[in-house]
Amino acid sequence: MDAKDFLKIPADKLPKFTLLLGDEEFHVKQVIKYFQEKWLLPEYATEMTVLTEDPAPAVLREMLLTPSFFSPRSLIFVRQSRLLAASLSDKHQAAYVDAFKAVPEDCRLIIQCDKADKRLKFYKTASQLAQTVDCMRLTKKDLYKIKDWLQQAAASHDSRWEPAALNFILEYLSMTEEISLAFLAQEIEKISLYVGDRQIWRKTDVQTLFCEPTGLSGFALTDALIAKDALKAITVLKEITARGEPLQKTLGLLAWQMRRLLSVKSVTEKGGGREEVADTTKIQPFLLDRLIPACNKLSARQIKQALAGMAEIARELPFGGRGMEQLEEIVTEFCR
Repeated sequence: MDAKDFLKIPADKLPKFTLLLGDEEFHVKQVIKYFQEKWLLPEYATEMTVLTEDPAPAVLREMLLTPSFFSPRSLIFVRQSRLLAASLSDKHQAAYVDAFKAVPEDCRLIIQCDKADKRLKFYKTASQLAQTVDCMRLTKKDLYKIKDWLQQAAASHDSRWEPAALNFILEYLSMTEEISLAFLAQEIEKISLYVGDRQIWRKTDVQTLFCEPTGLSGFALTDALIAKDALKAITVLKEITARGEPLQKTLGLLAWQMRRLLSVKSVTEKGGGREEVADTTKIQPFLLDRLIPACNKLSARQIKQALAGMAEIARELPFGGRGMEQLEEIVTEFCR
């Protein structure tokens, strides 16, 4: 079950034992808040017991069976448990299973595991006794889910994204291996406060508020290159330099984007359409709405020259070299 569906469970049907599988803090916090509000009730929400280490089976059992002194109900939350990622002796497995089965009617147990080894016998046993909730972080393969999530997040503030703003975020996220919804939720709160009563969230809002904490300035650089805006590209480069970001990181990001442009260009040069580009490059279709027009304005030779120049900078960095100065020259030439 995913977290969204779990939050629809009525208060009187909340499971005695819940396993949160994954480390997406946004989902974990949602589930915990739901238990605090629906199970403990608001006046007792602070009575939750939080453990940051796995208790011994006997200790856990005693905690489960000991009534709360202040609240008519109790809630025990074991955070970042390693129980489902490590091999336990048969004796310990049996003792934990007995504890899980002993959760009384007036108590609820939540165990959150960053990682779980689903091959383990103990995992299979525990997951049969509990309601499991998927709290895994999304990856760039899940961008279609992120798009819906971002739209819903804006709607919760009675606002919406302009298409350029939404695509800007999504294209940046396409370059990350894992996506933190907790971080995105935090940044969205910042945007909401920043724009005030304005209901349309713009690309400039994202660039202003996301850049520094996320490294989006590096993406803003590739965005300027695709638009062939030399002035903007050089300005962003200077901002990156002023913040002390490693040149290797900037080179890596730019090279990745250039290789992606080259892969698109190689298909379009042969007459391939949008669908063929998507099938060949595995780039999300909505991202191609900007990449294909950009490639139409570029030659494969331009892209390859930029890549060759960046490779030269990378080779010379350990020996000094001109570094950023040379990169500015490459950027300027590319935008001609």
